[in-house]
Amino acid sequence: IDLSGFNTANVTDLSGMFNKCSSLTSITFGADFDTVKVQYMKNMFKNIVILSMFLVLFIMQILKKRLKEKRKE
Repeated sequence: IDLSGFNTANVTDLSGMFNKCSSLTSITFGADFDTVKVQYMKNMFKNIVILSMFLVLFIMQILKKRLKEKRKE
């Protein structure tokens, strides 16, 4: 799935976004897929086994961005 055109700068809830998308094999995020304001991600990748390594990288990216934002404050 290609999400490179999604602007998520003001999104606060991504819960269940890919829930039960069992045939999903890859996700492309663009520069505007910003998760700084996201507070809820419960079950975002539920039931998606093939993307488990991607999930780890995605979470690491989110944590890195949030850490940078907190250091700016």
